[in-house]
Amino acid sequence: ALGQSIHFFASGDASLKPEVLRNIERALPFAQDDPFALSVFSVALARFGRAREALRQTQRAVQLNPNLGVAYVAMGFAQVMLGLNDESIASLDRNRRLAPGDFGSAPAAIYRATAHLQAGRMDEAFEAIEQGFAINQAFVGVLLMRTGIASLAGRAEDARDSMRRLRQGMPGATVETCLLQLAARMDPASPAVPAFEAAFRKVWDETPN
Repeated sequence: ALGQSIHFFASGDASLKPEVLRNIERALPFAQDDPFALSVFSVALARFGRAREALRQTQRAVQLNPNLGVAYVAMGFAQVMLGLNDESIASLDRNRRLAPGDFGSAPAAIYRATAHLQAGRMDEAFEAIEQGFAINQAFVGVLLMRTGIASLAGRAEDARDSMRRLRQGMPGATVETCLLQLAARMDPASPAVPAFEAAFRKVWDETPN
């Protein structure tokens, strides 16, 4: 279940969702003493619309190991999916202090950018997603968020650059599949979501294949 969850994050293959979720539900009772597994499973739960449950699992992970940076990344994601934007940034700051430059740095930059976006802080959102882009210029999650944030921030060329890179990395993608992936990374109740999705669609339509 752990390996499958990590593969799901990397691939974004929506067809894996039912099987991944079933396997996580089976594995969770056996993972209650494993803070790393709890952190990974919680990210999947949050992306499946179960952010409150995900937050409880990350709180358990932090209790088990308060020095595990990835637990705070997972906590920050669960919080951003619940619209707890400032709390999310505080969790991500804790990860940055504990594990600067670790493998969770790019996802942490995405979650930080999303928290600032949802809080209406566009300059900070763009700065955060640029940090993620500097870490990994081919990471689909970074490119998805950078496209919309750059467009909203008035940085049209950066938005088009991200869209071109995204299409190279996801040659079979459609605007709808991209928006589905984005929906799994943002608080559905956030008033920032409609404007972000409209900006993403605009860049999609205006960027040649």
